[in-house]
Formats: sequence, structure tokens, C-alpha cells
Amino acid sequence: MKTPIPHFLYFLIGLFLLSSAAYCQVYSDKIVGKKNSELADSLKNSDYPYSLPILGAKASKAGYELPYSAGLSIQYLWQKQDLLIDNLYVGFNNGPLYNLDEVVRFDNSISEASGVNFRPDIWLFPFLNVYGIFAKSKPSTTVGFGVWVPDGTDAWNEVFSTSTKASFDATSMGIGITPTIGVAGGFIALDMNMTWTDVDALDKPAFSFIFDPRFGKSFRLKK
Repeated sequence: MKTPIPHFLYFLIGLFLLSSAAYCQVYSDKIVGKKNSELADSLKNSDYPYSLPILGAKASKAGYELPYSAGLSIQYLWQKQDLLIDNLYVGFNNGPLYNLDEVVRFDNSISEASGVNFRPDIWLFPFLNVYGIFAKSKPSTTVGFGVWVPDGTDAWNEVFSTSTKASFDATSMGIGITPTIGVAGGFIALDMNMTWTDVDALDKPAFSFIFDPRFGKSFRLKK
């Protein structure tokens, strides 16, 4: 039987997966305005050279500037943070719980995670990006603690201290879609992905769903 994964490790995995929801290839932008008329005319009069996205040629003729039809992104994540562990309660045989914060005192508790994420993507339609997620991560947690007992004067003294480190290997795979729309540099993107993460401490993969809406405005610089 495998050891249950600590709850805070879910946060590490979630943080890593959240980074894997990073940005796909921008959006299809409708070129408008008199100052952009030359660019709009060139799009309408040119032949779109790629097979994807589907309907890409028609979108280009309609004055949309399209991103490249396919791409690959690679992201690396490293994060480290201190952990606060308190409210330690212990019970036996379904009996009452007892607070042991005075007896067991935690210090120097640190979580750390690193990972690499590969994300290939294609534009299936001019306003729909489809991508895959392939990731490998190594989260770990180091916990230091001491055991304290009172003496005859009710003064607490440390009688034992140690530290322990738990390391895990995690492999993630998933799929995602990003519907987008853009006009005059303004855009809306609704990024959604589903990811399954296999951690060696879990009996079955952990499932994660991320919905990441974004909106913004792109500006063209002279240089």
C-alpha cells in the first residue's frame, strides 16, 4: 500500500500545472483602422501558405492576421517556500484528539519543486488553439521538528530533534483548448486544460482542470 501524499504537496503539483497553462500563440487579430489599411489590404490580397488552421485562408482574406499554424513551448519551473505547520492533533482508536503543539514543535520546514513542461500546439481553426501538455517534476518537502517535555518547574526543554525529507517523482500529461478572438489588438482568450499527474506516492493519477480566462491589448511599437 502506497503512502498517502501530504496535502501541501497537492499545492505544489497544482502550482506546477498552473504554470503549464502558460500562454499559447497569441490570437487571430482583425486588422482595422485607416493607419492599418495597408496591412489589411496586403492580407486580403495575399495567398495564405499553410494548411492549418482550417478556414485560415478565408480568415486571412477577411483581414485577420493569423499566428503561425503550429508551435512548441518549453517551460522550466523552480520554486521554494517555507511551510508553517501547527495545530497538531493526535488521537488513538477513534478516541478524543489531543493538541501536541507544545510537545512537537516544527521548524525549518521547506517545500521545493522543480519541473520541465513541453507544450506543442496547433491552430485547428483561426479562433481555436489546441495543445498538449507533457511534464516532469520533482517536488520535495523537508520538515524539521523537536520534542519538548516539561520539567519539575513546568519549564519546557527540548529532548530530541531531527529532520526528514520526502521526495517524489511526478509525470503529467494533458490536453487543452484556447478559444480566442481579437480585434484591433484587443483580445479575449479562454484557456482550458485537463491534466493527469502520476505521482509515485499515489495509488492513481491526480486529475486537475484549469480554466484561465485572459483579456488584454497588444500595442505595436515603432521599433
